[in-house]
Amino acid sequence: MTTQESLLKFWIQPGRVINNEVDRNTRKVPIIIVLLSGIYDFLMISQSNNHGDQFSLSSILLMASLIGPLIGYLSYLVGSWITDLIAGWFNGDRDLRGFRIAYAWAHLPVLVNLVAILPFILSKKEAFFLEGYAPLLYLIIDGLLIIPYTVYFIIAIKTFYNFSWWKAIVVYALPAFILAGLILIMSLPFIFA
Repeated sequence: MTTQESLLKFWIQPGRVINNEVDRNTRKVPIIIVLLSGIYDFLMISQSNNHGDQFSLSSILLMASLIGPLIGYLSYLVGSWITDLIAGWFNGDRDLRGFRIAYAWAHLPVLVNLVAILPFILSKKEAFFLEGYAPLLYLIIDGLLIIPYTVYFIIAIKTFYNFSWWKAIVVYALPAFILAGLILIMSLPFIFA
């Protein structure tokens, strides 16, 4: 299966494509997916931090182009490591190098999010990057696109580690619960002070 075939077939046969790409052991496309995902992440961070008040659209897009890929790559390294570690707790055969390919391919839906927000960015310019920007159409599109990301990520875990659906869902959700627990534990002294 070529890269172009993988990009097209991913949407209907994600498990098969992920297995194929892990077997091919290629790094070029996964790294591109991760770097572009980082640009989307940076744009969302810019929106939640009200960068539209402080920077012009061209400045925000320039920073997204320069800083976003770094965010994507660091997220890829840490996120894949944590997921692989937790999969090991559930008797998954740990293979961080292989799982990083599956992890990156699971982020392909984020690129759809990136393309989907571009018309909003181009039409609203700096106003898009204000925390209060929330037209109904944007919220619907952004909310609906979270679903495929979650599903494809769980499929990547299920496929790569040969887990059941339930085990894959637990491995997907557990890092968030662990992080929330750590934040709660660290904030207890401030709550009861």
